[in-house]
Amino acid sequence: MNILQSIFTDYYEPIIYKLHPRPAVIENVNKMIHCGDPSHGGAMYGCPHCGNLKFVPFRCKSRFCPSCGNKYNQLRSFHMSCKLVSCVHHHCVFTIPEELRIYFLEDRTLLDCLFHSVRNVVHAFYVRAKPNLCTPDITIKYISRYLGRPVIATSRIDDYDGENVTFHYTRHEDNKTVTETIPALDFIQKLIVHIPEKHFKMLRYYGVYAKHHKQEKKLRKCISAKKQRFLRSIQDWQHSILLSFGYDPLCCSECGTSMLVLEVYHKKTALFEQYRKVMKYG
Repeated sequence: MNILQSIFTDYYEPIIYKLHPRPAVIENVNKMIHCGDPSHGGAMYGCPHCGNLKFVPFRCKSRFCPSCGNKYNQLRSFHMSCKLVSCVHHHCVFTIPEELRIYFLEDRTLLDCLFHSVRNVVHAFYVRAKPNLCTPDITIKYISRYLGRPVIATSRIDDYDGENVTFHYTRHEDNKTVTETIPALDFIQKLIVHIPEKHFKMLRYYGVYAKHHKQEKKLRKCISAKKQRFLRSIQDWQHSILLSFGYDPLCCSECGTSMLVLEVYHKKTALFEQYRKVMKYG
């Protein structure tokens, strides 16, 4: 259990009864807390060469989770690199005025209107100011910082004593590292406000990049065969972990042979409960 899971586990009841979070927040918090918990199932792998066994618990696949969110960020960035045409892009930033942000927090359906409004502005006007021209790589890096990464990395949480949380961040105005210590419940409230509603699309494509645009098939043909093969390979769990964290999860620690799946255990199976006792989980 990482430090973020510990904080949310300790304050789970105050979150529910004091903060009164949205259903999407409760769902993501529950997923994150139980991410990697062997009692929620997993898969048993075995080495065909030396007989070494390895149990891999299921992950939550929530973008709010530090580990799963980082993996999602890597996959999202690569998918975007496959979609964007290799040419110079205009980079425009639309910011919600501070006075209006409270309305978007209270009614998140307004965010849908914001997407459509921005699209109409871009289509209707030609900005004569000096453009901020970016390559696809710079565009992907910038967007993934905000849309793909977890809300906070566990490495930025310096200390947790059961009541207060100490964390650090880089202040954009002067690039200085700022360290803060605040009550745990206030820290949690700052994080959960970033959890989007269920099925809300954080990234949307318009124009030639739109999903059902008549040029979509032609754009797909522009992707190199090598990149297409790599795109298919990262759909596999083993390759996606290798891409995100830099190690092969199925490489035997004893002899280096690739391990094979032996059995998949689901939540509350009798056989899995026996394995928990043997491996001293829980």
